[in-house]
Amino acid sequence: MKTLYIMRHAKSSWDDSTLPDHERPLNARGERDTPVMGRLLKKRGIHPDLILTSTAVRALQTARGIAHEIGYPLQDIRTDEFIYHASGLELVGLIAALADTVSSVMLVGHNPAASEAVDFLTGKRIGSLPTCTVAALESDAVHWDDLAVHGSCRLLFMEKPKRHSK
Repeated sequence: MKTLYIMRHAKSSWDDSTLPDHERPLNARGERDTPVMGRLLKKRGIHPDLILTSTAVRALQTARGIAHEIGYPLQDIRTDEFIYHASGLELVGLIAALADTVSSVMLVGHNPAASEAVDFLTGKRIGSLPTCTVAALESDAVHWDDLAVHGSCRLLFMEKPKRHSK
């Protein structure tokens, strides 16, 4: 069985127009939502074998914030520059290439790719993932490359920070 958590990075700042997109950090809302979502995931008992994130500053900050809350070692977060520009199907390909020794993965990335990957993997139109939203997917597959098939996963839950940050 394989479990995949696809997360869109938390809300980013547009305050400094001189920063390249890749370098934009989280804004105040993103900094507030990230630990809220991390605590929610911890309550659910979620502790992935691997956290894989885009190298964009906002994605890396989100991954580190979640890791801190769930007790995942920060030094074990794996970054992949490819995630920053990937399409949804390219994310699915990246997931399909994971080592089968890993059973659960959290991928922190960007829209529209994150939403497209969830739609493809579930075979359903889930819609755009809001910032800092986590979609939990599960498959009975033994191998990650078995997930490279439309509708190969079932949606376990989708959590949005707006539900929990009040």
